[in-house]
Amino acid sequence: MRRIFDYEGRYVETLIDVKSMLLKDALSDIMGDIRGVSLVEDVPEVDPNMLFNYYPEITEWVERASNPKPVAEGEDKEKEKKKQQKKKKLDPVTGVPVPPLTDEEKKQQIEHVKLLAEYLDTDYKNTKATLFPLLENKSITFDLLWAILKPGTIMYTTCAGSNEPRAFKLEYAQMNTSFMRGKWWSIEGRYLEYDGKDSIKDTGNDGKKGGGFGWGSVMVDIEAFKGARKIGCLACYPLRYRKDHEELKVLLVLVRFPFQG
Repeated sequence: MRRIFDYEGRYVETLIDVKSMLLKDALSDIMGDIRGVSLVEDVPEVDPNMLFNYYPEITEWVERASNPKPVAEGEDKEKEKKKQQKKKKLDPVTGVPVPPLTDEEKKQQIEHVKLLAEYLDTDYKNTKATLFPLLENKSITFDLLWAILKPGTIMYTTCAGSNEPRAFKLEYAQMNTSFMRGKWWSIEGRYLEYDGKDSIKDTGNDGKKGGGFGWGSVMVDIEAFKGARKIGCLACYPLRYRKDHEELKVLLVLVRFPFQG
């Protein structure tokens, strides 16, 4: 854990230096490939806020690794062997298969991930005391906005042109600062769109060929605000914070992508 201060001694940020190869390997399994987080470096620097967002997955990993499911009696050993072969990991740099961990290394890896969870419990104790009551009230402050901007989250916003509901998967979120504008969060994501043409061979009324379904990109900014604000008042926010999120899921699928027999 590394605290960073400016030249006047004011706190700037905290970074986690992942020096344990075993922990780095576990985090790759837990977090996957996330834009803005590189775990292929010798000593990756990770924002602890990002790690806190993955706290449930971290504790689930520890539970799963500590209590592996036994192979069912009579299960085809050949099938189990093939499953293990599929799980073989490749070195992200060389592409060479990484040898499986020994039993002792697995135990050490579990201890390293447990230590990370303990750090998050300790360092974020005060944060949780403030954050969780806010989330229960479906509110958030600008300083804690990162806590609802987890990569992979399905976000809700409205289309800039039609003002219709739109859902997208959050890919990247970054807080920016400028002298003129102050602070704001830039949110980037992708959503599935359909051009009304069944295949790339189809031609629409505009004479252009279509491609059916494809990915569209979306960018939304959340400007700085004071005090607590209802999450539903933000320019974009996790879909789950809407009361009608289940109905909206159906609406977005059936209205935007109607089934065509």
